[in-house]
Amino acid sequence: MERYESLIIKESIIPLAYAYWISPIGKILPITDKFGQGKHIDSIIENPKAFGLTVDEVQAMYDVEGETMGIEGRAREKLIKQLINQGWIRIRRYLKPEMWTININRITPKIKKILYSFAKTMVDQHKIKYDDVKIDMINKVIRTSFNDIVNESLLNENIDDGFELIVCKTVDDLL
Repeated sequence: MERYESLIIKESIIPLAYAYWISPIGKILPITDKFGQGKHIDSIIENPKAFGLTVDEVQAMYDVEGETMGIEGRAREKLIKQLINQGWIRIRRYLKPEMWTININRITPKIKKILYSFAKTMVDQHKIKYDDVKIDMINKVIRTSFNDIVNESLLNENIDDGFELIVCKTVDDLL
């Protein structure tokens, strides 16, 4: 575990949420709405610039699919896949059954660090050890738990380089 000790979460707590975006540079955005839930697409629409997009690009994707902006259809799926291919991580918590999905492009040393830090927070701060976690990649799915991620079942090589995770309070903080 010592090789991961330089992984620092700049804020002491990542709030427990039903959804998160993690940027390619390690900024974590818990996604919530007034009902405590929240949709990933809403964050993109609220501030496309924070995701490296423009309002026109987002609207064009919806127009191509013949959908109203914000609908959870084909355009949303394409936008999310585009971001994942650019290194963004999408995390969603489901309650029935109690499980998490983590969408990534592929496992890289940087992604391993982010997943380790996120899992360690879930285990240490929120006492979520054994929930099912499905890491969903383009051509592979890994089923695990946060406890297994923390205990190096997924992280089996030395990848320490002082990576820092930063908790964002709003989508604007991603900029």
